[in-house]
Formats: sequence, structure tokens, C-alpha cells
Amino acid sequence: GFGADDLDRVFDIVARPSDTAGGVIVGGEFKGSFHGSYTYKARGFAGFIQTFDKDGNVLDTEYLDDKDTNSSDYQDVCAMQVMGHSLFVAGRMENEVSIGYPGLTGDSDKNTSFIASLDLDNDFHAKWAKALSTVSGDKEGRNDVVALYKSGGELVMTGGFDTIVSFGTNKLTAGEYAIFGFRIKPDGTLVSAGAFGSSSDIGAVLRPDANNGYWLTGGFSGTFSMGGNNFTAVGGYDGIVARVNKNMAVVTARATSGPGNEFFFDSVISSTGSLFTGGIYNKEFTFEGHEFKGSGDINNMVLAFDSNGKLMWATDMPGVWGGIFHDHQLFGPRLYMGADGTLWYLGAAANSGDLGCGPIGPQGPGRSVVLARLDTKTGKCLAQKVLTRSDDIQTDPIPSGMIIDRGVLYVIGVFSGPVKFGSTTLFPQKDSTGKANMDSFLAAYDLACMEVLK
Repeated sequence: GFGADDLDRVFDIVARPSDTAGGVIVGGEFKGSFHGSYTYKARGFAGFIQTFDKDGNVLDTEYLDDKDTNSSDYQDVCAMQVMGHSLFVAGRMENEVSIGYPGLTGDSDKNTSFIASLDLDNDFHAKWAKALSTVSGDKEGRNDVVALYKSGGELVMTGGFDTIVSFGTNKLTAGEYAIFGFRIKPDGTLVSAGAFGSSSDIGAVLRPDANNGYWLTGGFSGTFSMGGNNFTAVGGYDGIVARVNKNMAVVTARATSGPGNEFFFDSVISSTGSLFTGGIYNKEFTFEGHEFKGSGDINNMVLAFDSNGKLMWATDMPGVWGGIFHDHQLFGPRLYMGADGTLWYLGAAANSGDLGCGPIGPQGPGRSVVLARLDTKTGKCLAQKVLTRSDDIQTDPIPSGMIIDRGVLYVIGVFSGPVKFGSTTLFPQKDSTGKANMDSFLAAYDLACMEVLK
């Protein structure tokens, strides 16, 4: 569990540099006091970065907060990547943020995003930091970074915005809420930029492939327009999948158009450019001939597309729960592709949940975090493992990320009640009235035997 005495949410996890002894770096947000390598009290919501060794010991903690000691603005860490001994951090702020010693000021009192390069060998000192602009003349918008990816020695920063967003002199505009993508060199120089879609409400990310192209996945409500394609959500949210070329022009786009809610939360791309995306739905629907038969509550699905955008297979996971679209951040099912090409699925399920290897069985009244290995050619479940259990129906743990490094599986997520990880039980912090707050977890597993390490 993490050290905030009010609430905390962990958003991303990356491995420490390959020439270290192992371990991970995690980032997120918190309210109240955070007890890391030293204690810090946030003025409003503050961001945190925390480094752990492979045994779960805290090595270092960095806090991101407003420079103004009398302010109660909002800062967080949404996404991270490591290149060499540089940690690239993307997050959100109101007005300004103090990150890695130098401060960074935006041009608006609305949410805007930032990206920074921090030195892992020098106490997270900032090599450079830049804020996205939200103002142009009499126009003012907001933006929310969601993800940061590595691509061919460069970075792709992606998220959503309304009205306007600029990186340096490159300006993107939208009539409603849209998705942005900025390709950036490690020194902070902008390479290219693109804006995608237009909707009253959308959450999506632009993920690069090995051939400098991109996939866009997510969900939208109301109407959505992209690359000459116009969609109207049939239920609440419809899932969206689109292919974008290296010039950031839309090649293909399609929507799920089911009667309920469908939303793609996470995706991975193979070395050949195939897309694997995981999402949720809550009513039966058919997509390109594939039937999804779960009903009520929330069910999971995984779909695979070849490099040309053709659907290869779809896997239904009825009764497998887990998905929150919170303040334009995505908590839900996660996919991970190992260096050996293994496709991993991470989600949350009730006792009747079925990832394709059979129901997970009784694990207590609360939902459990579950892991499955999927066949990349067919989507068939090859093996599954329950990672947590709960005796409290209010627990509902939701994973927010996973990585595999040197044979160890690291999992992060949020929870709101007692959760058992092997013989260890974590309890969330409570507010002054005794109500449990949202708290975060980090767990490590030995893939060779799937026993809890810490």
C-alpha cells in the first residue's frame, strides 16, 4: 500500500534502468500527507514519483506540487517512460507546478499538461520541462494527458483537449473534445503533431507502432467525427478503433455501436504492427460478426486487428469486471506484451468471471484481480491466475498498470476495501468520518511460480 493518509491513485509504472539491480518507478496523485522517503503534505492534489527496489523497499520519493504555498491547485503524474537514466514524466497541473526543483507555469487556470525529463542519477533534477499551452487570443481550453509511449528513440505524448492545445509554436484546435498526439525528441524538440476526432465526450490514446504509424483506441459518447467518418453512440459510450499513418492522417476508423456501453481501455502492438486492445461492455452486441453475450454489470473483451486494420479475432470475457473513466484517466483492463511476444491480460472479476479458461471460482464476495495468458493467433485463454481475494464486497480492486522485468511481474492499481495478496492483507486509509478512501497498491510476483514476493 502507498503512504497517503487521505487518498492516493497510482497511474503508471516503469522499470528502473536495465543496469540497476531491478525494481520499479511508480507515479500518481495524492491528497493529504504522503509518507514516502520523507513526509510531504499536499496543498491540494499533488503528484508523486516513488522508486522501489526489487524487494519493495522505497529508495526515493519526489513530490510535484504548486509553487505557491497558499494555493490548493491540482497536480498529478499520469504517465512515465525511462530512456537510459532519464525519467520522462507527463502529468497535469492547474496554473503551475514545481517539478524536479525548477517550477513550471502554464498560461491558464484550467487544467493543462506538462512533460519533463528528470535525471535519475541526480535526485530527479529536471533537465527540461515544458507545459502545453491552452490559450490563443480570446480562445481558452483545457487538456488532459493520458499516456506517454516510446517510439524509435522518440516519445509520443497523447491525451484529450477541447478548443485549443499548443506545444511550442505548433497549435491544434478542435470544435469539441478531441485527441492530441505530440511526437517529441528526448531533448524536448517537437517532431510532429496531430489532432483526431471531435466529440462531446471522448477518452482515447494514440499509440505508436514499430513502423512509425499509430493506433487510436478508446470510447466516446454523443457524436464523433474522425477522418471523414461520422459516428453516433448508440448506447452510452461506443468503443472506437482507428488506424493512423506516420503523417498522422486517419486511414480507417470504426465504432462498436452496441446498445449499451463499450469502451477500449488499453492496447499493445506487436512487432508486426498488429493491435491487441482490451475493453469493457455491459450489454450483448455484435461487432463485425463476433458476438459478445455478457449482460448486466460489466464484462470484458479483447480484440485483435492486423496491421491493415482488419479484425483477426475477438474474445468475450463475461462477468469479468473492471473499468472507470475518471476525469479523463482510464482505470480498467490492461494488456501487456512481453519481450518474448507473450500476450498478458490483467483485469478484475467476480466469482463467475470467465477469461476463457473457466470461471475463476469462489474468491470471496469482493472482486479479484486476475491475470491470463492469451494466444496471440486466436485469443484463446492459455492459463489464468487469481492474484487477489477479498472478504469485503466493497473492495473492488481495479488494476491500472503492469510490467514484467527480469522475471518479476509488477502490478499496480486502486482499491477501497481490504484486499488479500497471498498472506498479506492491505487496508485502505479512512477519512475523519471513518469512510474508506481510494488507496493504491503495488505487488510483485515471481512468474516462474506465481508466488507473492512481497
